[in-house]
Amino acid sequence: MVDNAILGLVQGLTEFLPVSSSGHLFLVSRWIGFDLGLALAVGLHFATLLAVILYLRKECWEILTGMVRLDKTYWGLFFRLLLASFPAALVGFLVKDTVETTFASQTAIGISLLITGGFLFLSDFLKPKGNLSLSLTQITWQQAIVIGLFQSVSVLPGISRSGLTLVGCLLVGLPRELAFRFAFLLSIPVILGSGLLEMGSFSFSPEVLVGCVIAFFIAFFALYLIRKIALMSRLRYFAYYCWILGSLILLALR
Repeated sequence: MVDNAILGLVQGLTEFLPVSSSGHLFLVSRWIGFDLGLALAVGLHFATLLAVILYLRKECWEILTGMVRLDKTYWGLFFRLLLASFPAALVGFLVKDTVETTFASQTAIGISLLITGGFLFLSDFLKPKGNLSLSLTQITWQQAIVIGLFQSVSVLPGISRSGLTLVGCLLVGLPRELAFRFAFLLSIPVILGSGLLEMGSFSFSPEVLVGCVIAFFIAFFALYLIRKIALMSRLRYFAYYCWILGSLILLALR
């Protein structure tokens, strides 16, 4: 029960904070000597999925109702979200198992955290381009593709999906508020897809429920926190954390 609670806490914090949930779950499960089973992994995925849908409920509702009204603007946004999700889905389908087998080591995670920190540090110096009052429906196909390519890199353990996606949004010139909203809307199909792929392994138990409940509430808080920090151009705070943790991991192996 305690182990499930710890992993739920870790998943909730790191799924949306730009520090790599996969890397942290791998490390923590090793350190506490508890294997993260597929049932718990699926449950944690859906707990964080529910948290982001609830947090972005206004945007989700607008897109859903716009599509029901057959509004071409919202259908266009929906397809751009799918387009931006495609690179990560393709990479995950083709090489995820190989990558996790090859790169799921403390050394690889330490190096990946240093790389994540570098991207986060540089992101604070990226400035929006053009109209600062852009809306979600004005994001272009070209911007969606670039953002999707950044997100696809997160298949590597230790590379933060939320961090790289935010960096991609900022790199193509999106204002920070819009970058936050698009990046985390984009997390919905990715989390949903990965959860559905492993859904057959899910089984309910009180222990799994404890981890899921904790992950949900902590993930909701993490979304609030990352939005505030991203808007203040302070993502480099997470860069320092990634650099320190990555360095400690690599030094511990010497």
